[in-house]
Amino acid sequence: MAKTKKQGAKKKNASKKRPTTAKPVVVRSSLPVMAFSMQTCGVSNPFCPQANGARWPDNSYTKSLTFDVCGEKSTFTTSATGTGGFLFLPSYTGFVGAGSYLAPNFTYSTLSALSSYPTMGRWRLTSWGIKLQAPTSKLNTAGTLTIRLFSPSAGSSITSINAGTTMADSMMTIPLSRLCDEDLFVIPMPLGDDAREWRNTDTITQVNTFVNPGWQVIEVNTTDATASTVALNCYSYMHFEFVPYDGDVLYSYADAPPKNNLMVREGNASVLERIGNFVEGGAAKVDKLFQSKALKYFAAAAGAAFGGPKGAQMGYNISNQAQLSLMDG
Repeated sequence: MAKTKKQGAKKKNASKKRPTTAKPVVVRSSLPVMAFSMQTCGVSNPFCPQANGARWPDNSYTKSLTFDVCGEKSTFTTSATGTGGFLFLPSYTGFVGAGSYLAPNFTYSTLSALSSYPTMGRWRLTSWGIKLQAPTSKLNTAGTLTIRLFSPSAGSSITSINAGTTMADSMMTIPLSRLCDEDLFVIPMPLGDDAREWRNTDTITQVNTFVNPGWQVIEVNTTDATASTVALNCYSYMHFEFVPYDGDVLYSYADAPPKNNLMVREGNASVLERIGNFVEGGAAKVDKLFQSKALKYFAAAAGAAFGGPKGAQMGYNISNQAQLSLMDG
C-alpha cells in the first residue's frame, strides 16, 4: 500500500530563504550631482553665473581674490570697404586690438584695455570668452564673419593674419546675418597646465610684446560687410584670480585657497573637449550644455569607480535624474 503524505505536513527546506537579487542602486537626490556640475561649470563656462568668484581648485597655498568682467562691450566698426578686425588677448587688463586691413592681411599693433582693473601682484585666468551679436536688422546685414583661435607663445606671430588662412587651432566662417537671430559664444581653451601658473603683472601696449599666459587668443574679422557701420557687438567675459602685492590692504579680503579637487579639474578638461570653441544660441542654452556634459562625465566616472552592473546602474541613474533636473530647470 502506497504511503500518503499527511495533510499539513511541513515541506522539506521550507525554512530556507529564497535567493535575493541585488537591488539597483538608486540616487535618491540629484543635489550632489548638480553641485558637482555647478562647480565644474564655474571653472569651464565663462558665461554662467557660477563663474563669478570661481577659483581654480588646485590648492595653490596662497590667499587670493577674484575679479570678474561680465559682458564688457567692444563695438566693431567696419572700414569704408566693409572690413574690420579685432584681436582679443588673455591678459590681466583684457587687451583688445583693432585691426587694419590691407589685402590679404589684417594687421594688429596697438592694444587697449577693456576696463579699469584692481591692482594685481600676481594673477591667472580661471576662464574667459566672448559673445558676438549683430546689432543691425537681418535685411540690412551683409558680409562674412570669420573667427580664428591661435595659441602663440608670443604676440609677434599674430601681428599680421591672412584673411583667408585656415592655419589656426580652430576656425569658423559664417554669414554675419546669422548673428541677427542668435548669439555666438567663443570659448578659448587653456593650454595645459601653463594656463594655471601665476603670472606677474605686465604693462604691454603693443601686440608684438604680448607674452601668452597659457590660453588661446581670438581673432575676429569681417569682409564685404556694410561700409562704415557698427557691424558687430563683442562682449568680453573674463574671470580672474589674483594675489595682491605684499602689504596691500586688499590682503584683508583675500581668502584661503580652494581645496584641491581633482574631479573638478578633470571634469573641466572633459567638458571643454566635448563642447569645443563655438556654441551658437542663447546664454541659457550654453549653460545647460555645459551642465549636461559635466553630468555625463560624473555619471561615467561613478560607473567606472564601482564597476560591473552596480556601476552601470549607478551611472544610468545619475545621468537620467540629472537630465530630468536640467529639463525642469
